[in-house]
Amino acid sequence: MNSIGPRLRFSAATPFFPPIGCVQPHLRPQIWEPPSPTGTFEAVIELLGLQSLLDRRPNTLSGGERQRVAIGRALLAGAHMMLMDEPLSFLDRARKNEIIHYIRQIPSRFGLEILYVTHLEDELKALADAVVWLSSGRGHLTSSKTAD
Repeated sequence: MNSIGPRLRFSAATPFFPPIGCVQPHLRPQIWEPPSPTGTFEAVIELLGLQSLLDRRPNTLSGGERQRVAIGRALLAGAHMMLMDEPLSFLDRARKNEIIHYIRQIPSRFGLEILYVTHLEDELKALADAVVWLSSGRGHLTSSKTAD
């Protein structure tokens, strides 16, 4: 059975994503059984640049750091597809560009498809291979990143 990873969306008002402890125990692969088919713990840490965050408490992380940890948790959950529902909506432009860099690498590095929901054309252009435009309840598929 194929599985879809947890939906990635954080409220800027939520200071904790796991309720206790530091980041590392919440990323450890033994939390999720069976082990992740999408990559090893070390590969996820390396891709997302999480090494310096592993001993930090969740409430001390910036919005961009929280998003990187959330992506790491989703990768280690063993999903075959990820749904990202406006994961960059509360980040400033610099943090958005940083996270986009990581998201762009996921399909090739871990073999995962990403269903990315956004209202922002700049995110769409940076990430999409195929686009479904929704208008008046109807979807229109295009393969162009710059479709109008």
